Amino acid sequence: MLKKLISHTVIYGLAPYVIKLVSLFILPIITKDLTALDYGVAGLVSGYVGIFAVLGTLGLPIILSNSFIKHEKNYTLIWRHIYGFLSIWNVIYGFLISAILFLLLNSVVSDENLLLVIFCSVGPIIFFGPTQSIGSLFYQLNKKPIQVVWRSIFFGILAILLNLYFISHLKMGYLGWFFSDFIVGVLFNVSYWWALNVKYKLNPIYRFRWKSILKYLKISLPIIPHQYANFFLRSSDRAVMGFLKVPSNQIGLYSLSSNFGNYFYSITSAFSTAANPFILNDLKRNNVFRVRSVIYLLQIIILFGTFIFSLWSKEILLILIKNEELYSIYPLVIIIVMAFSYRPMYLASSSVLFFKEKTKELLKVTFVAGFFNVSLNTIFIPIFGFEFAAYSTFACYMYVGYSGFFLKSFIMNKGAVSFYPLLWLFITLTLTTLACFAVELSYVSKIIISIIVLFISLFSIYLIKSKWGFDEK
Repeated sequence: MLKKLISHTVIYGLAPYVIKLVSLFILPIITKDLTALDYGVAGLVSGYVGIFAVLGTLGLPIILSNSFIKHEKNYTLIWRHIYGFLSIWNVIYGFLISAILFLLLNSVVSDENLLLVIFCSVGPIIFFGPTQSIGSLFYQLNKKPIQVVWRSIFFGILAILLNLYFISHLKMGYLGWFFSDFIVGVLFNVSYWWALNVKYKLNPIYRFRWKSILKYLKISLPIIPHQYANFFLRSSDRAVMGFLKVPSNQIGLYSLSSNFGNYFYSITSAFSTAANPFILNDLKRNNVFRVRSVIYLLQIIILFGTFIFSLWSKEILLILIKNEELYSIYPLVIIIVMAFSYRPMYLASSSVLFFKEKTKELLKVTFVAGFFNVSLNTIFIPIFGFEFAAYSTFACYMYVGYSGFFLKSFIMNKGAVSFYPLLWLFITLTLTTLACFAVELSYVSKIIISIIVLFISLFSIYLIKSKWGFDEK
């Protein structure tokens, strides 16, 4: 199991996101043709789109995952009914978003570009609905990561080439991102459409059973506020800045800082994607000991990666960003990147609650965190400046990562196993504080710190394998 977990983690965590890391190296090229205003416009649009993105699936992927694990012989019929329902819903949803974006972006995007931005943002949703999300989930649960990875690599390279062409060659500014996203989004969905509808015969059933759909929605709809927390924590800060009339160049600086955080969000999501099928199968067998070993392994790897990047962020940004105004963001990058180390511990508590279909309990974690993030930003950004959003995001992510362990539903379901959340929270806060101060040290000092942290990480992994291991308990 350990070898398969590691191989899948490497595939999900490294192969597809090599493209994201490679895209960092085009920054010196495209930043010459972009301004803080371009980043500001793109950040605002993505923020507004993110507000409504969670409505696209209505939380129904939890039904898809649980039916795959719990009903191995007849899950396909459930999937086809949900696919058909979501395909119809996404047409309505897409046009609804178009109308809302037209109203919200009227004063931000120029008239000649407004309809293009809206079409590029919602076109793939209307044309293909949930195809990409259902297709990737299908391969993930079947433990076929290569099928997800080749698509990520191919279309990732295509996105990079298109960005270079539209932004640096045609000098289209922020429009270049939207054109690239539309083209890649359509082709990405086409590849999954063929797999689902032709190869595996998982074509949608449009005459679905309303009684079954309503039963599924009763479980899935409470997940929508939970999923909204992801927007509140990752995108709402820019929307709040727009509402507060923060200057576009400052929104652009924060948006660029968030982009580095998004790279780590993608990487930690990939680790979670690799581990999720194993965790679900272990929960089905009530093997919580092995779940803990998997979570600890992921937590150590992710903490090490986020800390080392943060420690060397000043030097990394100096290489990647050839713009003095944009380069000054590295202190914010540290806080935002370290925030995403929350993910493995969140995966532990949320997996138990999702598997037991205690979806309403998650509102006490993610929705509360999202609400406080928006509230704190609204109150304190006018006082302390746009930089405050990074610190509120970090605090709220720590709440998301660790508060779930103290919910009554988790305590009742986890079995006689402790995940020691307060210890991991202390380690995270310590490493974040160290990175904030050590980033200004000399190269020699940073090298010594990096070696020490690497040794501690490797020794910790050895202890987990030798003391707790990955064998059945």
